[in-house]
Amino acid sequence: MNIREERESMLRERIDLLIQENGKLKRQIISLQELLGSQIRQFFEMTNSIIETKKRFCYENVRDCYGDLVYFYGYTDIIQKADDYIECYRDIFGRDYPNDTDEETDSVIDD
Repeated sequence: MNIREERESMLRERIDLLIQENGKLKRQIISLQELLGSQIRQFFEMTNSIIETKKRFCYENVRDCYGDLVYFYGYTDIIQKADDYIECYRDIFGRDYPNDTDEETDSVIDD
């Protein structure tokens, strides 16, 4: 085996080791996310507030907090019932909360 082949073999071994370590770290991250997810859900259920949950768990913005809540719950129903859901709607979706009067006005204009 020449020097180049030895070096390539060492690099492949190092890459394989790093891939294994990366897998372990990913599993640890998932475990921590599940633990934290449980705490975030409990806090959200106590406060019924996206904004308070955002503040408590140091989210950068409401959209990220909402996204994690959806991930942790697996659905949006409980989050949509938050006391501040309508207030947060624009930050989450980038548009105003649709209300019934807008839909009625639109249908009248379309006729």
